[in-house]
Amino acid sequence: MKTLFVIAASSVLLSAPACREDPGEPDASRLGPIVDPPGFFEEPLPGPDPWVEGENRLSMGIFYEGGYSELLPINGLTTHYYIYLGAGGALTYQQVKDEDRIEGISSDRLLHAGGPWWGGGIHFDVPQDFTRWTTLHVSLKSASPAFAEVKVGMSSEDAIESLDASAYGYAADGEWHALEIPLADFADLGVDLRAVTDALTLGGNTGTSADSLKVDSFYFTAP
Repeated sequence: MKTLFVIAASSVLLSAPACREDPGEPDASRLGPIVDPPGFFEEPLPGPDPWVEGENRLSMGIFYEGGYSELLPINGLTTHYYIYLGAGGALTYQQVKDEDRIEGISSDRLLHAGGPWWGGGIHFDVPQDFTRWTTLHVSLKSASPAFAEVKVGMSSEDAIESLDASAYGYAADGEWHALEIPLADFADLGVDLRAVTDALTLGGNTGTSADSLKVDSFYFTAP
Protein backbone atom coordinates (compact mmCIF):
# COMPACT_ATOMS: atom_id res chain seq x y z
CA MET A 1 0.00 0.00 0.00
CA LYS A 2 1.25 3.50 -0.87
CA THR A 3 1.85 6.01 1.91
CA LEU A 4 -0.37 9.10 1.97
CA PHE A 5 1.63 12.29 1.94
CA VAL A 6 1.07 16.01 1.30
CA ILE A 7 3.26 18.48 -0.60
CA ALA A 8 2.90 22.22 -0.22
CA ALA A 9 3.58 24.09 -3.47
CA SER A 10 2.72 27.72 -4.07
CA SER A 11 0.15 27.58 -1.27
CA VAL A 12 -1.70 24.72 -3.06
CA LEU A 13 -1.92 21.33 -1.34
CA LEU A 14 -1.42 18.32 -3.60
CA SER A 15 -2.38 14.94 -2.19
CA ALA A 16 -1.14 11.64 -3.51
CA PRO A 17 -4.02 9.18 -3.83
CA ALA A 18 -4.42 6.53 -1.17
CA CYS A 19 -4.68 2.90 -2.14
CA ARG A 20 -8.15 1.97 -3.47
CA GLU A 21 -9.80 -0.81 -5.38
CA ASP A 22 -9.69 -0.84 -9.18
CA PRO A 23 -13.10 0.44 -10.34
CA GLY A 24 -12.87 -1.64 -13.52
CA GLU A 25 -14.08 -0.69 -16.97
CA PRO A 26 -16.71 2.09 -17.11
CA ASP A 27 -20.24 0.90 -17.89
CA ALA A 28 -22.30 3.33 -19.96
CA SER A 29 -25.06 0.86 -20.76
CA ARG A 30 -27.51 2.64 -18.49
CA LEU A 31 -26.86 6.06 -19.98
CA GLY A 32 -29.47 7.31 -22.43
CA PRO A 33 -28.69 9.06 -25.74
CA ILE A 34 -27.35 12.60 -25.50
CA VAL A 35 -29.83 14.88 -27.23
CA ASP A 36 -29.51 18.64 -27.59
CA PRO A 37 -32.50 20.50 -26.11
CA PRO A 38 -34.94 21.63 -28.83
CA GLY A 39 -33.89 24.99 -30.20
CA PHE A 40 -30.55 24.93 -28.38
CA PHE A 41 -28.63 25.06 -31.66
CA GLU A 42 -29.89 26.65 -34.86
CA GLU A 43 -30.35 24.17 -37.69
CA PRO A 44 -28.68 25.34 -40.92
CA LEU A 45 -31.09 25.87 -43.79
CA PRO A 46 -30.21 24.28 -47.14
CA GLY A 47 -31.15 27.39 -49.10
CA PRO A 48 -33.17 27.82 -52.27
CA ASP A 49 -30.70 25.75 -54.32
CA PRO A 50 -28.72 23.36 -52.10
CA TRP A 51 -25.27 22.45 -53.39
CA VAL A 52 -24.77 18.85 -54.50
CA GLU A 53 -21.48 17.04 -55.03
CA GLY A 54 -20.19 17.57 -58.54
CA GLU A 55 -21.96 20.88 -59.11
CA ASN A 56 -19.83 23.85 -60.16
CA ARG A 57 -20.26 26.51 -57.49
CA LEU A 58 -17.94 29.34 -56.48
CA SER A 59 -18.06 30.71 -52.93
CA MET A 60 -16.30 33.85 -51.80
CA GLY A 61 -16.70 33.12 -48.11
CA ILE A 62 -19.15 35.96 -47.47
CA PHE A 63 -22.97 36.07 -47.46
CA TYR A 64 -22.94 32.26 -47.85
CA GLU A 65 -22.41 29.19 -45.64
CA GLY A 66 -23.25 26.32 -47.99
CA GLY A 67 -21.20 23.89 -50.02
CA TYR A 68 -19.08 24.73 -53.04
CA SER A 69 -16.67 23.28 -55.55
CA GLU A 70 -14.32 26.28 -55.53
CA LEU A 71 -13.46 28.98 -53.02
CA LEU A 72 -12.06 32.43 -53.78
CA PRO A 73 -11.84 33.83 -50.26
CA ILE A 74 -11.71 37.42 -49.16
CA ASN A 75 -8.24 37.43 -47.63
CA GLY A 76 -7.69 41.14 -47.06
CA LEU A 77 -4.50 40.96 -49.11
CA THR A 78 -5.57 40.67 -52.75
CA THR A 79 -9.32 40.19 -52.32
CA HIS A 80 -11.27 42.68 -50.22
CA TYR A 81 -14.75 43.45 -48.97
CA TYR A 82 -15.30 47.18 -48.52
CA ILE A 83 -18.14 49.22 -47.07
CA TYR A 84 -17.90 52.47 -49.00
CA LEU A 85 -17.35 55.76 -47.24
CA GLY A 86 -19.66 58.73 -47.59
CA ALA A 87 -19.30 62.37 -46.65
CA GLY A 88 -16.73 62.99 -43.94
CA GLY A 89 -15.33 59.49 -44.29
CA ALA A 90 -18.25 57.79 -42.51
CA LEU A 91 -19.39 54.30 -43.45
CA THR A 92 -22.50 54.34 -45.61
CA TYR A 93 -23.91 51.35 -43.71
CA GLN A 94 -23.20 49.09 -40.76
CA GLN A 95 -23.27 45.31 -41.02
CA VAL A 96 -24.37 42.79 -38.40
CA LYS A 97 -25.35 39.13 -38.31
CA ASP A 98 -29.04 38.23 -38.27
CA GLU A 99 -30.75 34.91 -37.46
CA ASP A 100 -33.39 35.51 -40.12
CA ARG A 101 -31.88 33.78 -43.14
CA ILE A 102 -32.68 31.83 -46.28
CA GLU A 103 -29.55 29.63 -46.08
CA GLY A 104 -27.11 28.48 -43.39
CA ILE A 105 -27.50 29.73 -39.83
CA SER A 106 -27.41 33.51 -40.35
CA SER A 107 -27.67 36.31 -42.88
CA ASP A 108 -25.98 39.71 -42.92
CA ARG A 109 -28.11 42.74 -42.16
CA LEU A 110 -27.03 46.04 -43.70
CA LEU A 111 -28.09 49.03 -41.61
CA HIS A 112 -28.38 52.26 -43.57
CA ALA A 113 -26.28 55.06 -42.09
CA GLY A 114 -28.82 57.72 -43.05
CA GLY A 115 -26.79 59.37 -45.79
CA PRO A 116 -27.81 60.20 -49.37
CA TRP A 117 -26.53 56.85 -50.65
CA TRP A 118 -25.05 53.55 -49.50
CA GLY A 119 -22.80 50.93 -51.05
CA GLY A 120 -20.19 48.23 -50.65
CA GLY A 121 -18.59 45.41 -52.56
CA ILE A 122 -15.97 42.75 -53.20
CA HIS A 123 -12.84 43.95 -55.01
CA PHE A 124 -9.77 42.29 -56.49
CA ASP A 125 -6.29 43.83 -56.64
CA VAL A 126 -5.58 41.52 -59.57
CA PRO A 127 -8.45 41.10 -62.09
CA GLN A 128 -10.01 37.63 -62.09
CA ASP A 129 -11.31 35.54 -64.99
CA PHE A 130 -15.02 34.78 -64.52
CA THR A 131 -15.72 33.47 -68.01
CA ARG A 132 -16.42 29.94 -66.77
CA TRP A 133 -19.20 31.16 -64.44
CA THR A 134 -22.62 31.88 -65.87
CA THR A 135 -24.89 33.03 -63.03
CA LEU A 136 -24.63 35.25 -59.95
CA HIS A 137 -26.92 34.20 -57.11
CA VAL A 138 -27.83 36.44 -54.19
CA SER A 139 -30.84 36.58 -51.87
CA LEU A 140 -32.22 39.85 -50.51
CA LYS A 141 -34.91 40.79 -48.00
CA SER A 142 -36.18 44.17 -46.82
CA ALA A 143 -39.36 45.93 -45.85
CA SER A 144 -37.77 49.39 -45.85
CA PRO A 145 -38.81 51.91 -48.52
CA ALA A 146 -35.18 53.10 -48.61
CA PHE A 147 -34.23 49.69 -49.99
CA ALA A 148 -36.99 49.52 -52.59
CA GLU A 149 -34.31 50.13 -55.21
CA VAL A 150 -31.17 48.02 -54.86
CA LYS A 151 -28.40 47.92 -57.45
CA VAL A 152 -26.37 44.72 -57.97
CA GLY A 153 -23.11 45.42 -59.75
CA MET A 154 -20.03 43.87 -61.31
CA SER A 155 -17.03 45.66 -62.81
CA SER A 156 -13.95 45.26 -64.96
CA GLU A 157 -11.17 47.79 -65.48
CA ASP A 158 -13.06 49.64 -68.22
CA ALA A 159 -16.66 49.17 -67.09
CA ILE A 160 -18.45 49.71 -63.76
CA GLU A 161 -22.00 48.48 -64.24
CA SER A 162 -25.03 47.65 -62.14
CA LEU A 163 -28.46 46.13 -62.62
CA ASP A 164 -31.74 46.73 -60.85
CA ALA A 165 -32.43 43.92 -58.39
CA SER A 166 -36.14 44.42 -59.06
CA ALA A 167 -35.60 43.23 -62.63
CA TYR A 168 -34.70 39.79 -61.22
CA GLY A 169 -37.56 39.39 -58.77
CA TYR A 170 -36.60 41.50 -55.77
CA ALA A 171 -39.13 43.71 -53.98
CA ALA A 172 -38.99 45.42 -50.58
CA ASP A 173 -42.02 43.49 -49.36
CA GLY A 174 -40.51 41.84 -46.29
CA GLU A 175 -39.97 38.50 -48.03
CA TRP A 176 -36.80 36.71 -49.11
CA HIS A 177 -36.13 36.85 -52.86
CA ALA A 178 -33.53 34.56 -54.43
CA LEU A 179 -32.08 36.37 -57.45
CA GLU A 180 -30.38 34.64 -60.37
CA ILE A 181 -28.53 37.13 -62.55
CA PRO A 182 -26.86 35.90 -65.76
CA LEU A 183 -23.31 37.22 -66.03
CA ALA A 184 -24.08 37.73 -69.71
CA ASP A 185 -26.28 40.67 -68.63
CA PHE A 186 -23.20 42.38 -67.18
CA ALA A 187 -21.16 41.49 -70.26
CA ASP A 188 -23.82 43.07 -72.45
CA LEU A 189 -23.23 46.33 -70.57
CA GLY A 190 -19.50 46.16 -71.26
CA VAL A 191 -18.07 44.26 -68.30
CA ASP A 192 -15.10 42.14 -69.41
CA LEU A 193 -15.66 38.79 -67.68
CA ARG A 194 -12.06 37.87 -68.46
CA ALA A 195 -10.82 40.59 -66.11
CA VAL A 196 -13.33 41.21 -63.33
CA THR A 197 -12.23 43.74 -60.70
CA ASP A 198 -15.44 43.83 -58.62
CA ALA A 199 -17.21 40.50 -58.18
CA LEU A 200 -20.23 41.99 -56.42
CA THR A 201 -21.33 45.47 -55.47
CA LEU A 202 -24.54 46.42 -53.71
CA GLY A 203 -25.81 49.96 -53.47
CA GLY A 204 -28.74 52.32 -53.33
CA ASN A 205 -30.11 55.67 -52.36
CA THR A 206 -30.96 57.76 -49.32
CA GLY A 207 -32.41 56.30 -46.15
CA THR A 208 -32.49 56.46 -42.37
CA SER A 209 -30.75 54.49 -39.65
CA ALA A 210 -33.98 52.53 -39.14
CA ASP A 211 -33.77 51.05 -42.66
CA SER A 212 -32.13 47.66 -43.24
CA LEU A 213 -31.51 45.09 -45.95
CA LYS A 214 -30.67 41.42 -45.37
CA VAL A 215 -28.24 39.66 -47.71
CA ASP A 216 -27.66 35.91 -47.95
CA SER A 217 -26.92 32.97 -50.25
CA PHE A 218 -24.39 34.68 -52.55
CA TYR A 219 -22.40 32.50 -54.98
CA PHE A 220 -21.69 31.84 -58.64
CA THR A 221 -22.66 28.77 -60.67
CA ALA A 222 -21.79 27.20 -64.00
CA PRO A 223 -23.28 24.25 -65.94
